[in-house]
Amino acid sequence: MIAHGTDLILLMVGAFVGALVSGVCGFGGGILILPLVVAIVGPRVAVPFLTFGLLFSNGTRVFLLRRFVVWSSLWRYVVGAIPGALIGAFVFTKLPAGLVTRSIGVLLIITVVVRRWRRDDLLAGHTWILAPVGAVIGFLSAIWGAVGPLAVPFFLATGLRKERFVATIGFGALMIHVAKLSVYQSYDLLSWGLVKTGLAFGALMIVGTWVGKQILVQTTPRIFMILVDLLLVIVGAVFLLRS
Repeated sequence: MIAHGTDLILLMVGAFVGALVSGVCGFGGGILILPLVVAIVGPRVAVPFLTFGLLFSNGTRVFLLRRFVVWSSLWRYVVGAIPGALIGAFVFTKLPAGLVTRSIGVLLIITVVVRRWRRDDLLAGHTWILAPVGAVIGFLSAIWGAVGPLAVPFFLATGLRKERFVATIGFGALMIHVAKLSVYQSYDLLSWGLVKTGLAFGALMIVGTWVGKQILVQTTPRIFMILVDLLLVIVGAVFLLRS
């Protein structure tokens, strides 16, 4: 469906807020607004639609922080992430809508658990792990739309912090989204009407990302992310209980 009226306004607000969160934290924006996108456009096209919007968010983040990208970590990640994304996108086109909805509920709860995992000492110095992690993240991202929080512990374990972390994980996500969209479009999962809505959605994500970048060096999202964790658990439970 194509969003109109109140639904369109909600999507635009969600785009700005989600991009703002990602701009500050380096992750979390897509998964935060995923339930809203599912509710408005439906589970079948929610993931392709969100992927289209996230191109703008991640692209803006990479452009603004391009000098902080850690290329050695990025290439290790994408060498697994791109093939994983292509395979996952193909699998997504074959899944029934009901299974997609319930799996999103699982994802929302899992992200809270994984984000709380901070055993960086176990992975410190092992940058090779980014390749297999990328393959898994790319595959799951193609099915669930946004799984950035799942990759966070691994990127942190390589020693990336603040701008370097946000820039590098954002570039990796950007390349995953490009790979996914190539498959989604071949199966006509994005109508022209949704693309037009997605362009407006993406424009607000650009603005939100820019604002997030301005406050990245001035604040910590710790308290806010506790509230986000609570929200994700509640919404995830709702998705699991939906028929």
